[in-house]
Amino acid sequence: MSASETALRFEILKIAGGWLDMRLHVDGTSYDLTVSSVFSEPLRDLCDCLYDAVTGDTGNWANGDMPHFVFEWLGEGWLYEWKVSALAEDRIRLEVGFSGNRVKGEAKYPVWNISCEVPAQHVADQVWSQCRETIRTMGFTQYRSQWGSDFPLAQLLALRAAHSGQGKGAPVAEELDLLRELMDG
Repeated sequence: MSASETALRFEILKIAGGWLDMRLHVDGTSYDLTVSSVFSEPLRDLCDCLYDAVTGDTGNWANGDMPHFVFEWLGEGWLYEWKVSALAEDRIRLEVGFSGNRVKGEAKYPVWNISCEVPAQHVADQVWSQCRETIRTMGFTQYRSQWGSDFPLAQLLALRAAHSGQGKGAPVAEELDLLRELMDG
């Protein structure tokens, strides 16, 4: 990454009892994306939208006919809205907004909004690394007991397969190789 590019770091700090402390660091500023109770769905969404941005494969998107570039990262009382736009030269525009507490029927009040342009693969590699550390530390069954849902393994493996040019639908032997990479580092 050159000095003129945005420095971005995706970091999972702590997972415990259905609670996730996560940060997104953009050009030295840290943004808190802490959530309670929900993690598998936004992680699945993040992997899918990064897959679509990394592959740029029109008509062969992660979830069908349309790219998956917008999602909400929800927690009890928190709302983070993500939008990913594919750009030229394998880059993405990442927009994340935090609207603070949200009670059904009340208006959203923006607290902070960030927008940056970064290499898509750079973000995908960071998501892979952070997820790898999470799974190596917790395992799949402990993850399920804490979050009440399965770890989005298929989405993470598809994202990693896109990195190696395999795309989705890799043969099971290749998926097992990716799983070993996930487990062994």
